[in-house]
Amino acid sequence: MPTDPIYSSIVEQRKKNAQAVKFARDMAIDFYEGRQTAEDEYLRKWGFAEETALPRDFSTQLTKRVIDRLSMVYKRPPQRFLVSESGAPLDEKQDGIQQFMIDNPEFNFQWKKCERYHNLLNNFILRFAYHEQRKQWFFFIHTDYLPDFGEMDDPEFNNLYPIGYHIQLPEDIYGKTPTRKKEKWLFISDDEMYFHDEFGNAEPMPEREDLLNPYGIMPIIDFSMPGIDEYWTTGLKPLVEFHRMYNIYLMNFFYGAHFMMFPQVWMQGMDTSKLSKDPLGNPKLKMGTNNIWNLAEGLEAGSLNFSPDLVGAIESIRNITNMELQNYGMSVHFREGGNPMSGFAIVVDNMELLEKRESDIDFYKIKEAQIYDIVKAMNKFHELKYKMPDTAIMKTDFIEPEFPKEPSEERLHHDWELKNGYRKPEDYLIEKEGLTEDEAKKEIDDNKTASRPFRGVLTQAIETPFGENGGNE
Repeated sequence: MPTDPIYSSIVEQRKKNAQAVKFARDMAIDFYEGRQTAEDEYLRKWGFAEETALPRDFSTQLTKRVIDRLSMVYKRPPQRFLVSESGAPLDEKQDGIQQFMIDNPEFNFQWKKCERYHNLLNNFILRFAYHEQRKQWFFFIHTDYLPDFGEMDDPEFNNLYPIGYHIQLPEDIYGKTPTRKKEKWLFISDDEMYFHDEFGNAEPMPEREDLLNPYGIMPIIDFSMPGIDEYWTTGLKPLVEFHRMYNIYLMNFFYGAHFMMFPQVWMQGMDTSKLSKDPLGNPKLKMGTNNIWNLAEGLEAGSLNFSPDLVGAIESIRNITNMELQNYGMSVHFREGGNPMSGFAIVVDNMELLEKRESDIDFYKIKEAQIYDIVKAMNKFHELKYKMPDTAIMKTDFIEPEFPKEPSEERLHHDWELKNGYRKPEDYLIEKEGLTEDEAKKEIDDNKTASRPFRGVLTQAIETPFGENGGNE
């Protein structure tokens, strides 16, 4: 049994670790969302004082661009549909999940963002909500919350799998004088759903008289992957730390270029008492293209040129950037002119990202399976229009990412798919135009009917010898 001093030191160290994790997560969100200048501490941590001359409004999009490129699963929305217990797809009129996705396009937008936040942070939750008065669905991403682990039936899983979540609700702080007011939290578990303050005083949800969860299921998807003895992680912290250094490298580079454009003037032998003074009483000397100095005998003047190695600095920034990006299967192509890559060359260049995508799909299959259970329960409680049988299962077809191809490559690929039975002509219209299968078939038939007279005229013109009647008709 640990002694009290040892136990206290362990608790204190865990508190410090939790604060460090919180700081790293907040910094990652700020850098991804382009808010890395919101807090001076990001620069101060690297030895820059608050009063430094460095421009704190300088920012780049390195973290966002890397995270967005790493996120390969949902570049295009997947096809979600219901199947019966035997595995047969349900008729479109009986498939409520497809209609749900059509009516709520913001779901796919938020779901794509979920993939990116998972790569950035690992820990966050997506909450489903339905507004009765507005008849509108909402999908909230929460990164700042308190998981409630409670006591599970098997102690082996305690502190790894939350049984509920405390979500702090945002307050309107703009244009108001800050005042001490009670914090408001939303607690959700499989059994309960209610508001409470920081002291634990509970109150029911609107239009509810009790503290019970009316859905019987948490309308929450937790995108965390259980850690080793700990729930929280810092996400892609090395990338964010590099982004911070990258900004500082570029700021120093710009300062070097700035000072190189303005040489330092020096003068020797002048009586400064005869010069005019600025408002602070310092000697002032007029300079500029419209001023000429007539130096008296014994006076000397010149300039010191600041000549930093900017070319070497650029090369250094390129090298360290490529070294960092190689950790994520990427590289920066610094080339001038030439043709951009296409087709197979791009696939080879993105091979590591495509391999990561295959691993990620296994993870997202688990999360996709939770969508139908949540929407089905909420649809039933709110008595909405979507047909969602209890015995149905939602399937997800993940769409392969497309890379630019040369027109000749694309034609050959399509011909190969049609010839070998992998695709039907209507599949391309379904994919490109968003048509149903019946609409696509009708469109193809209409196009064939419309082009048939033209093809007949064209065939006749080709088969008729030129100048058959002895002239150019």
